[in-house]
Amino acid sequence: MRLYQLFAAFVVLTVAIGCGGYGSSNPPAAAGVAIFLTDNLNAGYDHVWVTIDKVELKKQDGTFDVAYTNPAGQAVDLRALNSGGSQVYSFLAFQNLSAGAYAGVRLTMAKSLMLFTTGATSGTPQTFAAAYDAGPGLSAITFNFTAPKMLAGVGTVVVDFDLSQWTVGPTGVTVVVKEGSDSGLGDQQRHHAEDYRGVVSALGGTN
Repeated sequence: MRLYQLFAAFVVLTVAIGCGGYGSSNPPAAAGVAIFLTDNLNAGYDHVWVTIDKVELKKQDGTFDVAYTNPAGQAVDLRALNSGGSQVYSFLAFQNLSAGAYAGVRLTMAKSLMLFTTGATSGTPQTFAAAYDAGPGLSAITFNFTAPKMLAGVGTVVVDFDLSQWTVGPTGVTVVVKEGSDSGLGDQQRHHAEDYRGVVSALGGTN
């Protein structure tokens, strides 16, 4: 099933719930959050392969809720998440978290990555800078939202790997990761297509 077909309905649902609002004195107990990845353009590379192990949302008290985890790691070509200067969205996960205000995101990734400069037929192995070290073979990058993000009902978080500001130095790759815009989520042409194999079960009601 193609990603944009799955999430066209999701985006409509998000807007509908968001417009309904809720009383601050009685927020819902849980919030569903969808994690999307995107990238600002960097013409210097044809591919930038990273491996994402975990995505956590940071609460205002400094603790974290896990929104995505994959012990095997999810390989992502960040450079593919931009087409002709327009950001392209890649769905990563949907998770139920505690409703409330969140301050930012922490990404845990494999320390190693692979860079393909423009026109190159083979990649150049690199590592993230030591400042991001988070245990053997891992790097962690944290960024804050521009303002606390209130999650209630169904919400979205867009993680923008701003490759235009990444630098490769003698001690590794220094990165910029920030909150991305969700203004293009309703455009099916701006979703990175993925095929998911599996079985859909426990369906009910009238089609």
